[in-house]
Amino acid sequence: MTWRSLLRTPRAIVSKTLFALFSRWPHITLYYNLPEKTAIIQRVREIKAQCDLLLADDEAYQLVALLQSVAKTPGDIAEVGTYRGGSARLICEFKGTKALHLFDTFTGLPRTGIHDYEGFKEGQYSATIEIAQRAVAGYDSVFLYPGLFPDTAAPIADTQFSFVHLDVDLYEWTLEGLKYFYPRLAPGGIIITHDAITTDRGAGLAFHEFFADKKEPVIALSRSQAMIVKVGD
Repeated sequence: MTWRSLLRTPRAIVSKTLFALFSRWPHITLYYNLPEKTAIIQRVREIKAQCDLLLADDEAYQLVALLQSVAKTPGDIAEVGTYRGGSARLICEFKGTKALHLFDTFTGLPRTGIHDYEGFKEGQYSATIEIAQRAVAGYDSVFLYPGLFPDTAAPIADTQFSFVHLDVDLYEWTLEGLKYFYPRLAPGGIIITHDAITTDRGAGLAFHEFFADKKEPVIALSRSQAMIVKVGD
């Protein structure tokens, strides 16, 4: 792909292309004096054939740093959009004794809509559940739920959560995740999303629409992540 053709490419594809070009440059992100997290992120990234971590280094670091920040907050952990299990394995490295619930169609992205970026297509990012199972094998209290969320959420209906990672790429399914998890999120708990590229389409639009009438501000992070911290009553 040339730079000229890149300029004519839908933004979602451009984002993925730039990620592939730059995310692994070690000098792009500096982690100051915290080499332990960096080493674990790189170790997970190096087992690409087993789990394929698609987060850039700074995104992966933000994910685990925020996860550690809710260690004292009661509740389980959930991820919607597990794909091959890269971020799930990273979460396993830092979750402690908390249960981790992983949701994915394992047949690729569900239907797209008018609020989504053209670069995302139904069936994209398809991976079998067996690949994700291998990625998290050996870790305790990890549960996988194949199918379209929230249709598969019955087993966690009465569960409280301290941390939720949404990585479903699309507007409708990000919104469905927020509707489901926000009432079940403990005060001080965090919901973080990937692919919140702008506030007018996709996951970013879903986040800003959902929280428009709520107390929590949407906090933009580096690259395409955004998050909220649940405010107590």
